[in-house]
Amino acid sequence: MTTAFRNQLGRLAIAATAVVVTVSSASVFVATSAGAATATSSHASTPHIPSNGPSATVPTAPLSPAASVNGANGANVSWSAPSSDGGSAVTGYIVTSPQNPSVNDHVSAATTSVSLAGLAANTSTTFAIVAVNAIGSSAPATTNPIVTSSSAAACS
Repeated sequence: MTTAFRNQLGRLAIAATAVVVTVSSASVFVATSAGAATATSSHASTPHIPSNGPSATVPTAPLSPAASVNGANGANVSWSAPSSDGGSAVTGYIVTSPQNPSVNDHVSAATTSVSLAGLAANTSTTFAIVAVNAIGSSAPATTNPIVTSSSAAACS
């Protein structure tokens, strides 16, 4: 440490008991309020925390949910893959009907449509589709309502 630098550190009027000045990543100079200065060698700098990139999240909701009547008490439900898998591949989809809790289907990631039967007759029905990955489930994508039929002749 040069004498001029040591003298400047000694003249600092500070309330704290020590000032730490980093001159390089290998040396640290410490000056106390009394003007004493010491040099220490330090190879332990800020710890390095490895990063594996951003953490994965749940996927976004599936796109373009649609439903249509399929025979008596049935429906066809379709959708498109979500715009983002959240950084973890979509492993499947779950299709449910809030009005018909016992009617649901779990399908693979390659499947983007299902036919469901056993819906309540003459009932306005919607369907919720969620995408699933290793992290969890997306927000639901909800179809517009369809009115189920009690007759096989009423297909759309």
